[in-house]
Amino acid sequence: FIYEENRSHNRCIEGYRMFKEEGLDEPEDVKNATTQYRQDSDRISQFIDAWLEEGTDEDGRPFEVPVKAAFRIYSKWADEMNYRPENYKNFRAAMEKNYELVTRRPRDGGDKTPLIIGVRLRKEENGTEDEDGEVFQPLTDEQCKI
Repeated sequence: FIYEENRSHNRCIEGYRMFKEEGLDEPEDVKNATTQYRQDSDRISQFIDAWLEEGTDEDGRPFEVPVKAAFRIYSKWADEMNYRPENYKNFRAAMEKNYELVTRRPRDGGDKTPLIIGVRLRKEENGTEDEDGEVFQPLTDEQCKI
């Protein structure tokens, strides 16, 4: 009995040593679910996907958009989606993680302002087109009458 107890104890110690050295491997399903949860919870990333378009203009210069303009659209979008929007400081910090920010005069004129470089605002929210590529248009009151 004592021998069996010591063998069990030694296996526990060996298992604990391995745990301390290697840790636990998360199952792939847990990793995927965690990643999806983070994406679903990151409202600013959802806004970026919906409203910001990366690229360059016809002269090959990177797009630019004032941070304040993007923040206004973000705040309106968040309200429409029934999300609590982040404040300007947090929004700007998130933009700095994803894009280059510079403070200078915009190409189209005006005073110096913080600009997000490499993106512009879309004309409509990404994903609002139907399968034919046309923008969704709600029916007028007259079209809805039976």
